[in-house]
Amino acid sequence: MTRKHVASSVCRIVKYCIVYFIDRAKHITHAATVMSRPYTVKTARERLARNLKDWRAKRGMSQDVLAEHSGLSRVFLSRIESALDTVSLDNIEKIAEVLKIDILDLLQH
Repeated sequence: MTRKHVASSVCRIVKYCIVYFIDRAKHITHAATVMSRPYTVKTARERLARNLKDWRAKRGMSQDVLAEHSGLSRVFLSRIESALDTVSLDNIEKIAEVLKIDILDLLQH
């Protein structure tokens, strides 16, 4: 692997780590290794969907109750939980407030 390829790999890993708040030092050491196939990273939308379902279940809330308290429609919440719709940070904040969690809990890996 040439220096240019290593530098490019390191740059991609650093950008990825910044976006997903991952410890860069842990991943940079693997930059020089050749990956057989790209590893799968869930999109932020998919992570939000999974975490929203989990937290709603932990709180014992139905989509109807969450919709009523957050001011969002049940259909919209269903589409968020299915990773079919995008959602604004303002709406994520509303959801987190109703679930009594930090907004970062909805976006974690």
